[in-house]
Amino acid sequence: MSSQWLSKAFMKKICENPKTKLKTLIKKAHTNWNVDLTNTKATRVKQQALDEINGTCGEQYRRIHDYSAELLRSNPGSTVRIQVQRPPEFQLETPIPEAREKPIVSMLEDIRVYLMNRWAENRQSIITYNGEILLKINTKIEREFDKGGEWLAIYAGRDKYEVSNSQGNRDKFVVDLKLHGCSCRKFQITGYPCVHAMSCIKKMCLDVKNYVNKCYKKDTYVDCYQHVIYPMNGSNMWDRTQNDDVLPPVFKKPIGHQKLSRNKAGDESCNNGPLSKLSRARQQ
Repeated sequence: MSSQWLSKAFMKKICENPKTKLKTLIKKAHTNWNVDLTNTKATRVKQQALDEINGTCGEQYRRIHDYSAELLRSNPGSTVRIQVQRPPEFQLETPIPEAREKPIVSMLEDIRVYLMNRWAENRQSIITYNGEILLKINTKIEREFDKGGEWLAIYAGRDKYEVSNSQGNRDKFVVDLKLHGCSCRKFQITGYPCVHAMSCIKKMCLDVKNYVNKCYKKDTYVDCYQHVIYPMNGSNMWDRTQNDDVLPPVFKKPIGHQKLSRNKAGDESCNNGPLSKLSRARQQ
């Protein structure tokens, strides 16, 4: 039974779960068709199915310019930059770990669809929210407001206050409500009043919302997600551009078994496990 036929037979299963284990394919082949697959053939079958689903790595690199042209067509005003030569220290960070294992265009598509869906959900969820300050931050502000009663604020003038602990210890802080700052620095770092600033706000009966950074407010959130990531066509509808083909990076598989241990520095002990311990014991 050829690997090509098996790859088509397993296509649906691998499409549903690209991380299907080889032993699962081997077991299913034996159960359904009484075929004994080796690990090597199962690997080839899985890779052929993935290539059929996602396209081969080389094909996706060749069409990277076509992909960028479709992105610009479907999302006017966007910017696409293609860096052909990858730096040695290149390391991709993506919110979808599974996307790292896919060919380049499939990986980028997973990230684009994830962001498109997330932005749409965020735009929709904020519509029904009635508060001026975002919910999670508002919860933290209320917690700080409740703790503000443990501190005693003394007004000094020009929006400055000296705040001491009402329990009698010697802790004191200086709060400047005009500059939205406190000597504990939490006010400046978080962007919303700390417990010391809250004691001043409570003393003067001021509105807490006026001392919260605008990045935590609903209007700013709406502005951030007002832009739409528009859907785009599949590769069957892309225009063929006149750019030169981009070749995939050269992958050289090392000879022999995969190396698991890292190279140690010169000042590190070279402990190779039980054998090294045994050899030292014999020397004694």
